[in-house]
Amino acid sequence: MLAYIDIKNLKNFSEYPFNLSMDEKMKQLLESIVINGIITPLIVRKKDTYYEIISRHRRKHIAEILNIKKLPCYNIYF
Repeated sequence: MLAYIDIKNLKNFSEYPFNLSMDEKMKQLLESIVINGIITPLIVRKKDTYYEIISRHRRKHIAEILNIKKLPCYNIYF
């Protein structure tokens, strides 16, 4: 189910193996989000008092830069 979750309640997956630097692909994503918004929702799972990002961490990184407060997310259950 799609939900808009406050960015303050989203935390990166603790074992996320990639660097979130402003490389060319990140710049392209930033431009796309400025023009179109976040089209592809993040994938998250509920933890104790927050949601852990499973996929699409770069969108949260860009949202922080652009001061976007709520992000579209799919909450998955294990």
